[in-house]
Amino acid sequence: MIGTTVGIDIRDDMVVAVAVRAGLRGQVVSGVATAPLADEAGLAEALFAVLDQLGVVAGGCLSVMPFNRLSFRTVKMPFASVKKIAQTIGYELETMLPVAVDGLVADFVVSNRSPQPDVLAAVAGKEFLAEYLAHWQAAGVNPAVLEVRAVPLAGLLARENVAPACGLLLDLVGGGGTMVLFAQGRIVLVRDLPVDGDMETEPARAEFCRSVLATIHSHRGGNGERLAPEGVFVTGPGAAAAGMAGALREGLGLPVTQVDLAARASLRLAEAVADRWDALAMDGALALALRGRRGAAGGFNFRKDAFAVDRPLHRYRREIAWGAAFAMALIALVGANLGIEYFYLQRRGRDLDARIKTVFREALPEVTRIVDPVQQMRARVNEIKRAAAGRANAWAEMTVLDFLQEISGRIPATYTVRLSRLAVDPEGANVKGETDNFNNVDGIKKSLAASPLFREVTISSANLDRTGSKVQFELRIQ
Repeated sequence: MIGTTVGIDIRDDMVVAVAVRAGLRGQVVSGVATAPLADEAGLAEALFAVLDQLGVVAGGCLSVMPFNRLSFRTVKMPFASVKKIAQTIGYELETMLPVAVDGLVADFVVSNRSPQPDVLAAVAGKEFLAEYLAHWQAAGVNPAVLEVRAVPLAGLLARENVAPACGLLLDLVGGGGTMVLFAQGRIVLVRDLPVDGDMETEPARAEFCRSVLATIHSHRGGNGERLAPEGVFVTGPGAAAAGMAGALREGLGLPVTQVDLAARASLRLAEAVADRWDALAMDGALALALRGRRGAAGGFNFRKDAFAVDRPLHRYRREIAWGAAFAMALIALVGANLGIEYFYLQRRGRDLDARIKTVFREALPEVTRIVDPVQQMRARVNEIKRAAAGRANAWAEMTVLDFLQEISGRIPATYTVRLSRLAVDPEGANVKGETDNFNNVDGIKKSLAASPLFREVTISSANLDRTGSKVQFELRIQ
């Protein structure tokens, strides 16, 4: 099931599993399952059974540690920084425990908002934790969170304003129960209170009530706080016993309310679950599923240090988030820079195109259709080069005597002509001379223009000499 969280509550004689699916309309309890538990050795088999009933693979489920394997201590810290507390809590516990802290795993919750707060620490042996996780691994399950029983439920009650500012949660079983004291939305005290006999009997109930009151009184006296619960909330299979609520109300002198998380407005039961729902037995597992992996303002998790769930990306989620944000900002800046540069290059390209077309029109005014001015100009230049090369080759092959022979052969024999100067260049030749009249100059021009060797003959000048009897002329031959 995609988007499904599974909470598994491990009790002394039973395993309870609840699956919660997140949806657009809120959260849905999509499945419940129970299996008997004879002893710790049968844990893997019980886990197989509940997961088979749910039809899910709970590789990242949330569960609890056995209460009889935990030890709790309240420590006053000189600073409120959670990071500093995590770094020093082991040293503070070392003088309070009978065993070396090197063999323990410790987690904590901050109990109040003081500059020098009280911290409730829970410790478990590393050797036992390794054995306990081996049972889970045998069932193919890797719990993401290992909590303390009843603490997730107490945390929900405290944070969601369904309980008074200071309240008491009792998770009851046949042989006693677990008490969780909370105040101002934080977990203050957790104790397991076993009794002699069965909780269905008056003596056992009276003994349990005395233990609860003595524990609260002891905590208040040791820390100097005046914490007085304003109400009692009960859950667990033992709370269903006849007369239990009345006995607790009388023994504790406080109003007693049975917890039912399924009554929350943001939560609903699937049709297949509604008929099987037992709030007293299943609220503990439901609270685990609602807790989430990161927890909220208070909560324990023994999957840490050497026992942490291998989630390398999750471990560096903050660095990844900052890196992603930086990368997105960098990409945005680079994109903006490229966009601006592209805009200016495009505008400069349009300006250059306009200038090229202007130059093209000035150089080749006879061309009216401009498609690719650069290519058209290049083609025109190549044509001019080929024509010039042809003419250069023709002049290069002709000697001066050949040139004079061509001129003298073309000038009519009846003309009196005297050539005074001949200047030859790669493009043609300039010829100066004199003749009798202007008509002869025109005749010479026409005669030379008829030559296949000359492309064009023009009269550069034609003037009378000083005597007025002769005409001096200059021709340009190409």
